[in-house]
Amino acid sequence: MSTGEGVIWRGYHHAWRYNHRLNRLGSYLEFDGDDWECVHTAASGTGPDTARFCDLYTKVAGDGVAFQSHTESFEVEGDENVPITVSKSLTSDLESPLENRDTYEVLLNGFDIYAASDADKLQELSLHVDRPTPTDGRTSLDFDASVEFRGDCGTPECREDGVDYTVEMRYLVVGGDADTVRSGPAISAGTDYAWSMSQEPDQKRDGVANAAVTDSNRWTGPSVENAVGLTDVDVTLTKTGDPPLIAAAGALADHAEGMHLLEHDVAIESITTRDDRIDVEFLLFYKNWEAGMKRAVPPDFLQRIGEFIPGDTEQAIRDDPSLSWTDVIDASLFAHKSAGEATFDATARLLQFDSPDTFHHNAVPGDIDWEGENADASSSDATHTTLID
Repeated sequence: MSTGEGVIWRGYHHAWRYNHRLNRLGSYLEFDGDDWECVHTAASGTGPDTARFCDLYTKVAGDGVAFQSHTESFEVEGDENVPITVSKSLTSDLESPLENRDTYEVLLNGFDIYAASDADKLQELSLHVDRPTPTDGRTSLDFDASVEFRGDCGTPECREDGVDYTVEMRYLVVGGDADTVRSGPAISAGTDYAWSMSQEPDQKRDGVANAAVTDSNRWTGPSVENAVGLTDVDVTLTKTGDPPLIAAAGALADHAEGMHLLEHDVAIESITTRDDRIDVEFLLFYKNWEAGMKRAVPPDFLQRIGEFIPGDTEQAIRDDPSLSWTDVIDASLFAHKSAGEATFDATARLLQFDSPDTFHHNAVPGDIDWEGENADASSSDATHTTLID
């Protein structure tokens, strides 16, 4: 559906109280025909928990510009610890407010990834949309989009082999007149850092990346507003170490390369216009553990953990003289530390608007309580929706 008022996704912050497999994670903007909504999703695997989040966006409205919102589903199925890429050539049929415009761009407007069966641990997630090509007399747009995912799970709560996820990509078409909307250059940033089992990563030290737009053709002046929308997001996670007991348990499994997820942030934090440039600050951050997170595991849940461990795994642990059953059924099963490395890359597009009627940046904080116990990740209980003013 098209509208003269658009909301451009600038990413999200997401954190559990203790770390989990990736059962569901999402942040996106959706137009229901009357209003824009900001949606965040969260579901843990076995252990119950509360996810705290903050989604960021830029709202734009005015003459000479129009927006159209779409959703495309990607089914990601395959082997564990193997990159799975799903690519599509898409066509967006433009509704009348977007037809015959001078400028077009397609931006990521968020995503929602959820496990169709057993949840795995995130190793890689990549989302991409190409720049569009107008077709059929500027009544439609052609562009390519892709999702790449790699996941793995070898700890006892993992019941099934293989990867089976649905990724719903949200994308936003922006169309405008030449004197109202200008499409600027691509802006890229990245982070690359490592952590140990004694030194946790730090959001500000490790996750902040800065980029600057110095394009000599950029619009300037008090009537110009600058927005930045994401077109590519990629995170690659590599485990480099585990505690001895967990490493021994992992040796019994076929796959043990993935890490639990505690925090995941992909956000355009700020856009600052200066006389000679536009500064853009990104937050690109993953965290596997933090001090004290084991205390967040509910004690009554630990008493029932045997209900969620496959029988053959339980027997293998009992039969291994190097392992103590009481060691692996405490909180460390769900909140253990891993040493690792994270690499992020993000690309965004500068969009400039001259004299828009509405233009502001905003953020939506919230939280989601999830029951755990391998509940259905596609449940509406895993979603938090906020109407955008």
